[in-house]
Amino acid sequence: LNKFVALKIVKSASHYTETALDEIKLLENVMNADPEDPYRKFIVEFSGWFKHKGPNGIHVCMAFEVLGCNLLTLIRQYRHRGIPLSIVKRITKQILMGLEYLHDKCHIIHTDLKPENVLIVNRYNEKGENIDKRTASTDSHRQKIFKSENSIAASDNSVSTASLSKLNLQDKKSRERSNHVLHSSRNRIHEKHRKSYERNSSSISSTSSFHSSKHKSTKYTSSHHNSHLSKEKIKEYLKRDEKILIKLADLGNACWTDHHFTNDIQTRQYRSPEAILGGKYDTSADIWSVGCIMFELLTGDYLFDPHNSSHFSKDDGKLKKNNFLYINNIYHIYNI
Repeated sequence: LNKFVALKIVKSASHYTETALDEIKLLENVMNADPEDPYRKFIVEFSGWFKHKGPNGIHVCMAFEVLGCNLLTLIRQYRHRGIPLSIVKRITKQILMGLEYLHDKCHIIHTDLKPENVLIVNRYNEKGENIDKRTASTDSHRQKIFKSENSIAASDNSVSTASLSKLNLQDKKSRERSNHVLHSSRNRIHEKHRKSYERNSSSISSTSSFHSSKHKSTKYTSSHHNSHLSKEKIKEYLKRDEKILIKLADLGNACWTDHHFTNDIQTRQYRSPEAILGGKYDTSADIWSVGCIMFELLTGDYLFDPHNSSHFSKDDGKLKKNNFLYINNIYHIYNI
């Protein structure tokens, strides 16, 4: 192909293989449903797949186009103080266009929309290097990539689709969230445990302040709380992001609109009321997640952040009841 690709290499256990094959069917449908639809470009491009035999068994490997960082990285670059409204509008519009293609043309529900699963189409990676100027033309470059792929395939870990030319393995831990990601497909046996991380941020609006006073899952460090972006840096980011392009990624938890693999969907902070209550869900569950993402982009903070407290625990039974009550309270306060 003479180009870089991002590889997602799945664990060799049979249930992971089964889930990966389900994902491949979804991805192939995305690519073939309507190639001429202008909204298809807002979904990550699937290049193909193959099987690799390693010391731990046979791994399903999926190849995707190389993209930049995710929206969580962007939130952090703005120091959790909120991304400018014009940029948030642009991002949200593209997310919704991508969802329209998924929902209407592909009949697919994403079920796990969150900042980590929205990738930026950018000429620059996290280090500011122009990846458009990079090529795989030299043997030395190819050798590095092949060695990297082989070492990953032998590993017991799954590689994120957000990987860049070096697959961003170094940054994987720093991007992982404190919640459990509940996987669908045959009850998605492989519930992944994400590393906890500190959301060093401060509220920038009364709405965020209200949310922060109610529920906090992390502590703010004083150094980050007092940190500010310089005017020059803000101008630099605005110029860089004014034409930002994004793509929806990671259909590992997705399902068909007429065939759901499980009722355990969505990451907690972006979970719709019907999913919390264990009820029936449809494409509107994705729209709920978009609303939560919008709030987080604008404020740098979660809209909903369920966690253990003196009033309720995270266990499913109490979480369903209390989160639904909390959502109702938000409705009344903001006259939604």
